[in-house]
Amino acid sequence: MINPQKKHIDYLSHISSILFTIGLIIIPNFLFWGISLKFHVARPIFNLDYFIAGALFATRFKPIAYLFFAAALSFDFLAIGGLIFPFVRIQDLNYLLSMLPHAAFIWQLGTVVTLFTIIGFVYLFFKFSHKIKPVVALAALLLSFTVYQVYALQPSFREADKFYSTSNKLIDSQGYFFISTHLISFIDNFYTSADPLFQVGFKGQTHDWVKSSPKDLNQKLLLIIAESWGVMKNSQIQKAIISPLLNQSSQFDWLEQGTLASRFSTVRAELQELCGLDTHHYNLKPLTQGFEDCLPWQLANQGYQTVSIHGSTGLMYDRLYWYPRAGFEESHFKETDDWHTQCYSFPGICDREIINRYLPYAFEDNKKRFVYYLTLNTHPLYDLRDLHKDIFNCATYGIPEKSETCRIAKLHTQFFDDLAQIVNKSTMTGVEVIIIGDHQPRIFDSKEFQKYLEDDRVSWMHFRIKDKNKDSPQI
Repeated sequence: MINPQKKHIDYLSHISSILFTIGLIIIPNFLFWGISLKFHVARPIFNLDYFIAGALFATRFKPIAYLFFAAALSFDFLAIGGLIFPFVRIQDLNYLLSMLPHAAFIWQLGTVVTLFTIIGFVYLFFKFSHKIKPVVALAALLLSFTVYQVYALQPSFREADKFYSTSNKLIDSQGYFFISTHLISFIDNFYTSADPLFQVGFKGQTHDWVKSSPKDLNQKLLLIIAESWGVMKNSQIQKAIISPLLNQSSQFDWLEQGTLASRFSTVRAELQELCGLDTHHYNLKPLTQGFEDCLPWQLANQGYQTVSIHGSTGLMYDRLYWYPRAGFEESHFKETDDWHTQCYSFPGICDREIINRYLPYAFEDNKKRFVYYLTLNTHPLYDLRDLHKDIFNCATYGIPEKSETCRIAKLHTQFFDDLAQIVNKSTMTGVEVIIIGDHQPRIFDSKEFQKYLEDDRVSWMHFRIKDKNKDSPQI
């Protein structure tokens, strides 16, 4: 005779096993999906990798299932992290991790929490994997693959710009995404001659310099690509941020400003402004061809000395390698000079030191020179430890003091004020300056972004400092 109580216990055991199987697959998905929503970056609602890990327990190869599950968690973390702080290779990630002691507390806390989350999930997977029902896991995998195939027939949101996607699919593989964007394209470069660079033309502000005849081109040229300098919807905020330079307008022969379409990444902005190029991926180290028509080469052929400067390491995005190929005779990075400051929004040298210590002396010999400067301290998360003078009042414009928009407004205003302080220096006389944003600010609160910032737009300024040694023509 069947014991009803035992039958009831067996029934509950089956139900709990089914729920545990589903939970082990679903909970990591919703955890990382929630993180992606918080930081406003792309992630599928369901990561196919967890369904595969669950189904592997239907086999006898349990160690493979443990490793696959740990790998799925790691790839999920790296895929999301790579959209916030893009990196191409493991070396780039190593550099970012080495700077973790200097990072904002939220990044330090997030890294620790993520590490313990991965360890915790793997431990739970190991301890309770015997409760996984193979039939349920296989059914979940079959269902997920069916849904995946349906969605695979639709254009992927990652095709537009795989490093900076902002949409979400229902189901996809984070492991495949990370491998295809960070590993496969890197490995492929050793086995193919395909050139990821392609011509798009000089569509930004450097177009004027490219098209000018040598006799009409200014002898002192300064190009500044300003990290995350977007366009504020409120014109008064926009004007207040650049007011330190506007207040110096009497020192300029002329000043123009405006906006243009945003690029998706800093590297793509650099390539377009410097070379009229775009790229299919960011692994530029192996490339030796394709940079022949870059602006630095054109200017070098006209007798200009060409110099680049950036406060981060030259290994990031292979600038150490492709800058010389683009025509820069001299490049300054974090590791090349004896700097004295450390900033934190993105680990590297403070912009104020570069502006005060380097720029005023770059043109002191009055020779033909082109200086390119890529800024750093207005990178997300806009760390206020980089703020050494607070001259933008957020409350005046109704911006919450603790918001990302407030932080970036303060940091940008500080940058323009630092730049305005060197305008009157004798060594800067006659310098023609272009300042242009690389991409829209990455505000992780989407509602906040929509309230204050224009979508897919960046700002630019173009002016020439008066030459005190001669009458400067007005144009």
